[in-house]
Amino acid sequence: MSTYKEFEKYVKSNFRVGETPKDAPEGFMLVFLDIPQNGRSQVLLIGKGHKSDLIGETADVMSFVGDLKGAKLNEALEASYGFALGGLVMLGGRVTFRHTILLDNVDENEIDVPLTAVGFFADILERKFTGGDKF
Repeated sequence: MSTYKEFEKYVKSNFRVGETPKDAPEGFMLVFLDIPQNGRSQVLLIGKGHKSDLIGETADVMSFVGDLKGAKLNEALEASYGFALGGLVMLGGRVTFRHTILLDNVDENEIDVPLTAVGFFADILERKFTGGDKF
């Protein structure tokens, strides 16, 4: 797999894709992810990332954590340090857990594992720092 179109086709064939909300960034697809590790689910936003000569095409995988301010944001940033991939970013005024997948020579397991991990890590942070399931 080496293009975003191939990646998008794979995701649509192997994950539950829903109607993208009007307030989502343009070009993103909404994926409903069941998380086997804790029996919960999480919503992912997946879209085409930036392309460059250095890294080729990419896909951005994000899941909202919530509206965090002050000490809670600092604690969430510290807590996310130990995660194997991804990191916290702001999108539309909300804290989001994000990972970028490099699409040149990517295998299916290099898609499945990061999608599940992003949902799992975002869910951990959401439960710990917002106390619930807002997204």
